[in-house]
Parts: sequence; C-alpha cells; structure tokens
Amino acid sequence: MSRRKEKRSAPEQNPINRQQPSKKVDMRQNPLYPDRIESNVVGVLIAIAAIVVALVCLVLIVKNFNYPARQYRQTVARMNGEQNGNDTADFAEDPAADDYNDYENQTQDYEDATGDYDDNDIIIDDQDDLSDEDQEEDIAASREGIHSYSVIVDDCTWQEAYNDCISMGGSLATVDSREEWDYIINMLKSQNTGAYYFYLGGSRDTNDGSYYWQDEYGERYGDPVNSSLFWGNDLWLEGEPSFQDGDTPETNLAILYMKSADRWVLNDVANDTLYTEEYLAGKVAYICEFQ
Repeated sequence: MSRRKEKRSAPEQNPINRQQPSKKVDMRQNPLYPDRIESNVVGVLIAIAAIVVALVCLVLIVKNFNYPARQYRQTVARMNGEQNGNDTADFAEDPAADDYNDYENQTQDYEDATGDYDDNDIIIDDQDDLSDEDQEEDIAASREGIHSYSVIVDDCTWQEAYNDCISMGGSLATVDSREEWDYIINMLKSQNTGAYYFYLGGSRDTNDGSYYWQDEYGERYGDPVNSSLFWGNDLWLEGEPSFQDGDTPETNLAILYMKSADRWVLNDVANDTLYTEEYLAGKVAYICEFQ
C-alpha cells in the first residue's frame, strides 16, 4: 500500500513538459536601445557637417578658379570701351561702380529719412586742399596769355563799357604781360577801326592814387599799374597818369595812339571821356576779353 502511494506521488517524467533553461539576451545590441540611438544620431550629424564643409570648400575653389578669368574679361571689356570712346562699357561689372551705387542709395535713403543730409558735409572741394597762395597763383596763371578779344566802337562811358562786356560773358580787357600787350596792339592795327581811345579794365578809387586791373567781379588785383612793380612802366604816356583833367577826376585806364610819337600808350581817362574831350566823338571804343 505504501509503495503505490509513493509511485503516485512521484512526478511524471514527460519530456514535453520538461522546462528548458532560459537564454540571456543583451539588449545593448538592440538598435533601438537608448545608447545605440544616441550614438547613431551623433554619427549622422558628423556626416552632415562633413558634407557641408566639403561643399563650402568646393564653392571656394570654383570661385577662386573663375576669379582670374572674370578679371581678364573685365579688363578686356574696359579696354574695348576705352578704344570705342565709351568709358562706361564695363561699368556694370566694375566692383567700384557697385560700391558707389550702394553709397548713393544709402545716401538717398538717409536724406529721405532725415532731410538733414548735405553733400557739403562729407564731400571736400578740391580747392579746400589748396592754400590761398596756390589759388591766387592759379588765377594769375589763367589771366596771363592770349585770350579772345572783341573791339566795340561806341561813344559810351567807361562804366557802360565795363557793364557791356560783363553782359556778353567777358570782361573789360586787362593786360597782364608784354606778350598780351603786343598781341592787342597788333590786333588794333589790323582792324583799323578808326578809334583813338580804347577803354581797358583798369581803375582806381577817387581817393587813391594807385591804378589796378579790375576783373569781372569788380575786384582789383595785382601790382599797381602806375608803380615801379608794374612790368609795363615804359608804356605810360609821358607825364601820365595825371589823375585829373581840370576839375574832372580821371579814374580809369585806356589805350590810345600817339600819332606824333607813332606809338601806343597807356593813359588815365575820365569815366566819360567825351565830357572832357568832345573832339573824340566817334573815336571812342572798348576791348572786351573772353577767357
């Protein structure tokens, strides 16, 4: 009886129900494991950065490779433009032109926005770089030499002659060198206008004994014409300037021809020559000078 019970209580040895030993799995080898995912993302970012750097290097290489060729094309275009008399042939490709256009656009934007912009605030006139002495030398140089002249015969006053020359865009002639004096005298001889007195652009103040050349702005300049500093001291009529004709002051200059001496001379005359010299009617003229 006891043996049967022992047999019944013993477990059955069924191979099907026998428990198999469990197999251990390493989850870190799984692509979806968190550490693996983070490692994969870092690798992708590094690959993308490498591609971007490679593309940038490629662009720079291509740009530098094409730069000499582009410069050569610009140089050829500029030369062709100069040969054709067209300096703006390569203006659109000129980087300096682009910079200037940008500056103009920015300037206009600022002016539109503020209304305060003034070119004089930033643009320096070339004349500002010159000293007063240099500017005076440039003006003196422009006065010297031979210019264009026009002789008008008219029984007018000196002031009327002065104003008329200004209205024509010139000035009453001044004589700044021996060369110019000789040229004017030869011109008067060749034209043979029949006039005796020719007003020049020289004058003095009534309370001053010095004559000066006078420009189109009414400014007197240079050394006194009746001083030892004047280059043409020998051109004066003997005994002149007299500064006065009777009670009439002589405040202006003129050229006149002395038949007795067969020479052309300087003389001081009244503003209205015919007031003191009525016999000169029809013989008065003036010389306009144009730069």
